[in-house]
Amino acid sequence: MTLHLSHILEECQPRIAIMTGICAGDAEHVQLGDLVVAERTFPYDNGKFTLDEYGRSVHEHDTLTYQLDANILQFLGLFDDWKPLIMRLERPPSPPEIRLERREVHCHIKAMASGNAVRADNPFEDVRAPVRGTVAIDMEGAAFGLVMSRHPLIPWLIVKGVCDYADRDKNDTYHDYAARASALYVLNFIRAYVTNERLPQLDRPTPSSRAGSSGVWKISHLRNSHLNESDDLRDGIEKSSHRITRRRVILGLGLAGLALAGGGVAWLAVAGDHAISSSHVTPPPRLSPLPLGERLYKFSGHTQQIRGIAWSPDGGHIASGSWDNTVRVWEVAEGGHVYVYPGHFNAVYTVAWSPDGRRIASAGYDQTVQVWDAKNGGNVYIYPGHSSTVRGVVWSPDSKRIASGDEKSVQVWDAKNGGNVYIYRKHTALVISVAWSPDGKRIASGSGDKTVQVWDAKDGSNTYVYHGHIAPVFAVGWSWDGKLIASAGVDRTVQVWGAG
Repeated sequence: MTLHLSHILEECQPRIAIMTGICAGDAEHVQLGDLVVAERTFPYDNGKFTLDEYGRSVHEHDTLTYQLDANILQFLGLFDDWKPLIMRLERPPSPPEIRLERREVHCHIKAMASGNAVRADNPFEDVRAPVRGTVAIDMEGAAFGLVMSRHPLIPWLIVKGVCDYADRDKNDTYHDYAARASALYVLNFIRAYVTNERLPQLDRPTPSSRAGSSGVWKISHLRNSHLNESDDLRDGIEKSSHRITRRRVILGLGLAGLALAGGGVAWLAVAGDHAISSSHVTPPPRLSPLPLGERLYKFSGHTQQIRGIAWSPDGGHIASGSWDNTVRVWEVAEGGHVYVYPGHFNAVYTVAWSPDGRRIASAGYDQTVQVWDAKNGGNVYIYPGHSSTVRGVVWSPDSKRIASGDEKSVQVWDAKNGGNVYIYRKHTALVISVAWSPDGKRIASGSGDKTVQVWDAKDGSNTYVYHGHIAPVFAVGWSWDGKLIASAGVDRTVQVWGAG
């Protein structure tokens, strides 16, 4: 399922992805026919079984959770449009072996566990060990959550109907009813929530924009009123005009990265079958002058899609991070492959080259940030302080510290030994982008809570919060002089504002 769902999401880029179906429920908290919306989902049978001092089998859990978007969760707290339709469903009679208190259908917004096998031994005591409050078990939800965590632009939802209690008395009496009830709930949710106001439709490339069978997208150029001709772009860069460059915004593909230009050059690298953008301060000397719009090299080698890319400060190399769990380093002028860094055991989401050019940091779904030698790929250390996927990593301008964002926090730590300096906890949803000010005194972070927050890089004290976006913020960037911040995200706007 994970393989095919990933392909479908990449091809179709839906507004939202929703799973419906049936699940087993905890008889102490739910009844047959009730609905369970997964506030979070996780695989409960990961880990290993060991024997304790009395010879009893003990399950040592190794649990990763995938959480529902905070905006959807807040909406569901007041959502009850589903009730009239489901009340009209004919509810089956209770199985003779189960005493069921007849009452209206309830919807439980609780944790849902997933396992690889059908259970018939009332497993909820063990299931609740890693995640308290779990009331349901299915077989697919965690795999769905894993795939969706790799597509952060697409919100998701899991709704299941309770058809049995995961015990030996299960039968098929409630299967059809539970499946229908979950589908009706979702139909009503789509009508109420999937609107242009709550969930703006993103502009997607059409199938006709693909470049034949090569799999590389032809990205159309959006004209800018400030830069109508290519000569204007060159002149603006060469003169480093404050009036022009402070208003020129360079966006990474899919709003994955964003920076305000200030005498720099924006580059587009095509790696594998995916176009990825990046930027750096000065162009590689051996690549100048360059014909505009012409592809120089196509770097192939990754076996899955690429989500992170970073130029070396001298412009001579590129590092690319992929869902194949590796980071690769490429030599730009010759277009050659240098080495593979294989330290991650899950998908790599982001990479960052230190300003001094000596080290590279990479992070992703294994919840670690790994720092390694940029010359040979030798591991320097692994920072294990995060408890969820790491989506944003940035070096301080002096290469002495690193800031990295996860579920609701940004952690700042010593880049020499990995020692934690402090944790910034003011966000209420996933932190997706982190940017260090050019003078090294402040950090800006963008989050799923729709805010950009700016705070002191020394002690983490909050400076101010920017509330201009109406949807999650996926990218933040400072101007070259540190006086402006640009932010962009799901609401399809780029907003530039004073940084004080």
